[in-house]
Amino acid sequence: MRHRSKTKKLGRKTAHRKAMLSNMAISLLRHKSIQTTNVKAKVLRGYIEKLITMAKKDTVAARRQVYSKVHNRDIVKILFDEVAPKFADREGGYTRITKIGFRKGDGAETALIELLIEKEEKKAKKPSKKTAEKKETKPETKTETKSKKAPKKTVKKEKVAEEKPQVEEAKKEEKVDKAAEVTEEKKEEVKAEVKKEGEEKAEEKPKVEEVKKEEKTEKAAEVTEEKKEEVKAEVKEEVKEEVKKETAEPQKEEKNEADKEEK
Repeated sequence: MRHRSKTKKLGRKTAHRKAMLSNMAISLLRHKSIQTTNVKAKVLRGYIEKLITMAKKDTVAARRQVYSKVHNRDIVKILFDEVAPKFADREGGYTRITKIGFRKGDGAETALIELLIEKEEKKAKKPSKKTAEKKETKPETKTETKSKKAPKKTVKKEKVAEEKPQVEEAKKEEKVDKAAEVTEEKKEEVKAEVKKEGEEKAEEKPKVEEVKKEEKTEKAAEVTEEKKEEVKAEVKEEVKEEVKKETAEPQKEEKNEADKEEK
C-alpha cells in the first residue's frame, strides 16, 4: 500500500534527486524562470518555496540552513537580498507553472516554472486607466496654429546648421585618413631600413668570422713554431751531452793506462 508516501522519486536515487533539485533551484533563482518537465516543476515548486519562506527571516541560522541545501554563496546572497524582500507581504505562492507542450523525442509534458517577481514589477510600472482618462487634451487655440505655420523660413537655417557639423566631420575623417596613410608610409620606410640593416649585419658576420678564423690559425702557427724551436734546443743539448760523454770515456781510459805504466 502507498500510504503516506508523498515524495516523488523521479526515477532517481536520493543523492541524485537532491543534487538535481538543488541545481534546478540555483538556476531558477539566477534566471527567474526555467523550462523543465511538468513533474519536475511541481516537485521544484515545493522545494523552492520552502527556501524563500526560510529566507524571509534573514538570520544567520536561516542563511546556514539555505546554504546546506543550495551550496552556492552567490545564490544565497541573491535569495536573501533580492528575492525574499519582494515576497515580504506574500504568504506562499511564489511561483507559477505554465504548461508548454510536449518534448520532442520522448513526448514528455514540459512546463515553464517562474518566480512572480517580474510580473509584479511590470504591473507597478503600467499606469492605471483612471489616471489615463483624467489627462485631457487641451484644444488648440488660433495663436498656436499660427505659431505652427510661421516657422517656414527657419527650416532652411536649421538644415544648414545641421549640414555644417556633417561637413566638419567629413573633413575630420579625411584628415584622419591622410594621417593614417602617412603613418603607413613611414612604417614601410622604417621596415625597409630595418631590413637593409639586417642584411648588412648578415653580410658582415661571415667576414668577422673569417677574420677570427685567420687569427686563430696564425696563433696556432706561432705556437707550433715556438714548440719546434724548443724541441730543437732540447735535441741540441742532448747531442752535446752525448758528445761530451763519448769524449770523456777515452780520456779516462788513457789516464788509467798511463797510471798503470808509471806504477
